[in-house]
Amino acid sequence: RIFKRGLLNHYVLPAIMITFLAFITTNVSGQQTQVNGTVKDEKGEPVASATVAVKGKNISVTTATNGTFSISAKANDVLVISAVSFTTQEVKVTSASSYDIVLSTSSVALTDVVVVGYGRSTKRTISSAITSIKPEDLNRGAIGRNERSSCYDRIVF
Repeated sequence: RIFKRGLLNHYVLPAIMITFLAFITTNVSGQQTQVNGTVKDEKGEPVASATVAVKGKNISVTTATNGTFSISAKANDVLVISAVSFTTQEVKVTSASSYDIVLSTSSVALTDVVVVGYGRSTKRTISSAITSIKPEDLNRGAIGRNERSSCYDRIVF
């Protein structure tokens, strides 16, 4: 009876087709794609070691020495590109598979970093050579001699 009245052709078949098409479109739009690009500075020089990350996700890569990168992202994801002494930039992923990104230099100056180590350790836990020099050892013989020769007698190489 269903076939005779045409219910299959008028109602069921279109419903199946719409469901199938909706499933395919949802699946295609949610797929990860490989996004490639190049990061350059304002002069057109490649920016090496810039970080390219997908915003809100734990996915990131570093640009090669020629500024190129390749990262997996979905459409509408946002790429965050950052590098030392450059302003961070955000780029929305579209249907394009390749991006040329230009970073502008940052006017914020880096502060000096001084690494100082203090502490004590026993000889049996140390795996490398260590030399201790007291302040009075550095002052002795400093006038008229260079720094290397004044410490040379006290440091064992």
